[in-house]
Amino acid sequence: VILTTEQYKAKVFQPDYATQSGPMLVINGKINPLFLANSDSKKIRNGVGVKNNKLYFVISKNRVNFYSFAQFFQKYLEVEQALYLDGSISSLYLHKNNRNDKKFNMGPIIGWVDQADCRHK
Repeated sequence: VILTTEQYKAKVFQPDYATQSGPMLVINGKINPLFLANSDSKKIRNGVGVKNNKLYFVISKNRVNFYSFAQFFQKYLEVEQALYLDGSISSLYLHKNNRNDKKFNMGPIIGWVDQADCRHK
């Protein structure tokens, strides 16, 4: 699930794993009203959205403002909730797309390993 701070405070469940970030990009299917469509604050951005219990992790190829980034989640992915994760140090390693944004030495925030690619010794 992806929740606003207010929604999270109102819940009475204890997640096994959670992260805090922000701002929210899409809230209940609507673009965050704080974003300006013509803002010139553009960065490579990444975020996560959820739809039908499926997570969508997105990183931009080009610099975008918050509004355009949120619009992608709302219009193309049709998610109800989306959360901004980072902008200034956004990086992606994806072998199958030959993408390696090695900007800084850092550990992963989100990592996924396909079990089919693992070799057991």
